Amino acid sequence: MRSFIPYLSVLPGAALAAQTVAPPTAPDLGATPFLTPIRAVATDSDLGGGLWASGANYKVALGESVAFYPVLGEQAPKNLPLRWRTRDIAVGGESVLGPLAAANGHASDWRFELRRGAITEAYDVRNDGVEQTFVLHSRPAQGDLVITGDIDSELVAPASPYQHGDLSFRDSAGKERVRYGAATAIDAVGRRVAMESCYDGRAISLRLCGDWLASATFPVVVDPLLASTTLFSNGSAINGLDVARDDGSNQLMTVYRRASAASDHDGFGYLVGDSPVSGGTTVFSDLDAAWSTRHLSVAFVGGTNKWIIALERSVMGATTAVSSLRYHLHASGDPTPSTAVEYIYTPLGESWTTPDVGGLLASGTGDQALLVFRIEYPFNAPYNSDVYAVLVDTTHGTESALIQLASGPAGTTYDRGSMRVNRESGGASHSWVIAYTEINRTIVDDDIDLFVARVAADGTVSARIAVPSPSPDHKVSPALDGRNGRYLLTHGLRAFGHGNAWSHTIVSRRFDFAEGANVPSFGPAVTLASAGEFFVTDTAFDSVTRSHWVSTYYDSGWNIYATRMGYDGLIDESATVYNSPGAGSSPTVCFNDDARHFHVLYPVVEGAFHIVRARSLVYADTAATVQGSGCGGTINAIDIPYAGHEFFGVGASGLMSNTPAVLLCSAGVANLPLASFGMPGCNLLLAPETLLFTLNTTSNPAGTVQVTLPLPTPIAGLDVYFQWAHFSFGANPAHMLATRRLAVPVR
Repeated sequence: MRSFIPYLSVLPGAALAAQTVAPPTAPDLGATPFLTPIRAVATDSDLGGGLWASGANYKVALGESVAFYPVLGEQAPKNLPLRWRTRDIAVGGESVLGPLAAANGHASDWRFELRRGAITEAYDVRNDGVEQTFVLHSRPAQGDLVITGDIDSELVAPASPYQHGDLSFRDSAGKERVRYGAATAIDAVGRRVAMESCYDGRAISLRLCGDWLASATFPVVVDPLLASTTLFSNGSAINGLDVARDDGSNQLMTVYRRASAASDHDGFGYLVGDSPVSGGTTVFSDLDAAWSTRHLSVAFVGGTNKWIIALERSVMGATTAVSSLRYHLHASGDPTPSTAVEYIYTPLGESWTTPDVGGLLASGTGDQALLVFRIEYPFNAPYNSDVYAVLVDTTHGTESALIQLASGPAGTTYDRGSMRVNRESGGASHSWVIAYTEINRTIVDDDIDLFVARVAADGTVSARIAVPSPSPDHKVSPALDGRNGRYLLTHGLRAFGHGNAWSHTIVSRRFDFAEGANVPSFGPAVTLASAGEFFVTDTAFDSVTRSHWVSTYYDSGWNIYATRMGYDGLIDESATVYNSPGAGSSPTVCFNDDARHFHVLYPVVEGAFHIVRARSLVYADTAATVQGSGCGGTINAIDIPYAGHEFFGVGASGLMSNTPAVLLCSAGVANLPLASFGMPGCNLLLAPETLLFTLNTTSNPAGTVQVTLPLPTPIAGLDVYFQWAHFSFGANPAHMLATRRLAVPVR
């Protein structure tokens, strides 16, 4: 067996027991986020195509020649693949290899074979590298066996005479990138012998002694996996995360990318259980080196039970990169890995970039997703861009006509971008809400403004409204979420002349945008962080309380934060998600309506380990409880008393129908008999001296009553108490009864 190994923090296999350092214990997405099986990739505009697979620190193109791409990272300007093509297999100086064209290729998930009659050349995909083997099925003529493969690579290795040992291929800086392991042969009864390798700067030759071959029991394998040639590696950097949730299958799909080189990013989709976040498998990959997968976004479409992954493919032209959009549709719960994409036509001279996609509620109807993106005109001067969308029919894999999101074409006046769409609409009759940035290039020192708009299920765009802001700074990096008219927008403020993407302040703003409304109703801006360097990444909506949102961001010290806001837009809780011992970035967040907490996923680098972690932001542990003794009716809480919950309520049942009832609220408790008031056996369970309010209402025909009591965020930590008094004709001289007490700790 031969092993192509990317050289990133590798350890010789013989020393694994003594030298391997385990990654820190953490809730993460598993050890193999880049391990993908062999899959065919279709050509795109006559580029690329073929069989591809990947592992922790590499990807590989498999065919009659095999191209091994070590992952070099953003700091490397281009890929440095090493290509092997078998030139000859000879015994006793006579070739036993048929014409290359006669090779019969066979691929399974993890193994690719070139079958050449009595000889099979095979490649096994592993997380830590690619194992190359040659299998001799029957005894050849007498003499030494020599296998020769042509090497094509910008990586270099010194010329080496025949000897048993590794070959180390290095880049121009002398850093080892690929190691071609020492060769061993083994026959059918387990007899082993070391093989010799040589390299002349153009080809590698492997030599097996003819005397050993003459006495071997066939088949003979060159060369099996041996501990002495196994290498250990620790993965490579993950960035560009996005996450969505399938409420039917209780799964998360997270998408991400890694840089093989600055000019070549690969995209992945990873399906994982959500309660807790564990297990999982890579179900989508976009690996072809003919293009770079620059951006990915994911959403779930409930009406068709499908995931949609939107991606940007970028191809470097003569002077500039040009991008186009693709999307992958994946059935709910399907663990089958795929590379299939649908193509969206991009007109000549345009570059379609940075997609974001919104789906449909898991229990909703309809089959559409909204894909928003930026159209750039890279060949025009001055440089301008605009924001557009298409509706994607996830049943048939087709798209609508182009939808213009802004009020008019950008032309040479405006530059627009940074589009975001809420994670899901309520269904076929509901709309999505989008946000985007705009700057007027004809105004000197114009600030970047934020706009929101609504896109209906038929593609109609309405109410394009500028987000009010007293700040003269640039409004950048919007992230919004919500549904059915209730939304929160978080963004950064960046000073004029600030040359990088960091914001000095992060603000959020609640707004209501009901279906059919002409304009949204904005609440005040709330500062989440200031006096630093920050980058906003995502926002998620609690669809159960319909009152809470979590926004995520990170700072220039590579610490990660999450802030939860209530219905009033005020901060309920701020949490440091990650601050040691390494570097974290680009968190993404979604809501789990079953467990009622927010999943925050984020990549971190700790030494040589690159990990995607999942943390849950949970509410305070609180619940309303019934206390004391009542004399009639049953009091109950409507949901959990979270601070910032607009739809918390107090109800009662077992009342007379259509009769008056009064709800009392106090900050204290008591146990005062009411017999002297004509209510024997009844007690006032609230302290009258701390009475906060009373609320009069009437029971319904079923004898129940319910009132909604919004819990403003600032009252977190307050304990309040409720009791109903209600009319009950003939029950006692006062014709009144009282329920038990409801203790409500607002947290």
